[in-house]
Amino acid sequence: EPLRRLAPPDRRVAALAGWRAFSPMAAVSVGVLAATGVYEAGRHVDDLGAATESAYGTALLVKVLVLGVALGLAGYNTLVVNPGLAARVGRTVGLGPQWRPPRASLRGTVTAEAVVLLVAVGLAAVMTSVPTAREVTAASAVTVPHTDTVDGLFVTAETVPSGSDIRVVVRTEEVLRPMPWPVTGVDVALVEGTEVTPTAAPADGIPLGVVEPGRYEGSVADPGLAAWTAEVAVHRAGRPDVVLLVPGSSAVDRPVGPVELATGALALVLLLVTGTAVVVVRRRTTSPTSGTPTPSDVPSQDVPEVPLLQEASHR
Repeated sequence: EPLRRLAPPDRRVAALAGWRAFSPMAAVSVGVLAATGVYEAGRHVDDLGAATESAYGTALLVKVLVLGVALGLAGYNTLVVNPGLAARVGRTVGLGPQWRPPRASLRGTVTAEAVVLLVAVGLAAVMTSVPTAREVTAASAVTVPHTDTVDGLFVTAETVPSGSDIRVVVRTEEVLRPMPWPVTGVDVALVEGTEVTPTAAPADGIPLGVVEPGRYEGSVADPGLAAWTAEVAVHRAGRPDVVLLVPGSSAVDRPVGPVELATGALALVLLLVTGTAVVVVRRRTTSPTSGTPTPSDVPSQDVPEVPLLQEASHR
């Protein structure tokens, strides 16, 4: 609205000044978001197959395509309102300094860009509401239960990674009936390293809850160790505890896969390009001759620039 109160020449100068002040900040933000997004994608997707076989991977691919369309529209809008930049692009691609992008309704392209970005936000919401491809792979990993038979009691213990916790499932089955020493409870304690004999103190055990007769479940914090042992103690009335040693390992020593390595390198390149662009732009704007317009910055006489900027200011 304030631009509409200015005369057309002043309106054009104000519009260009506002656009040029906003463009560097927007470009830096896009570069940083692209770099961090690429890095996070490599952290959450194990391989290329997971990108198409999981809901998270599919949403990620669609989001990349949608953001590509949004960046294309943003680039088009930038060239439309910045004839100097359009002239430089024309010289770079061999179309000449008089090249300008095909004319289209600025209102339509800006609206399309906003709609595409809203779709990208919706896809981001989907990605945060479903498990990542790496979590799906970890959840589907086959675990080997450990068993033991002591004094007529058959015990099965299993540890399953669950995010930042370790899920422990213990099943007890009476081999002798009636069982003279019934189970009174089950505790679990995690100790560092691979143990062959129980070392945890009785007070260190975390009690598991009774899900149904003979089945106990609970969670303990993942110690984040390359090797640990879950000491599962089954308490019985009138008899010593039955202790199962279940070895396990956290994902701290997971090797870096090719997808994560490639996305990490690409993210680093994007950050370097963004930083280099910022340095170059700042040097140009602070140089003594930066205030002198170059021929490429002067609008061509055969291109009606003012009506286009009037359209942008009115809308």
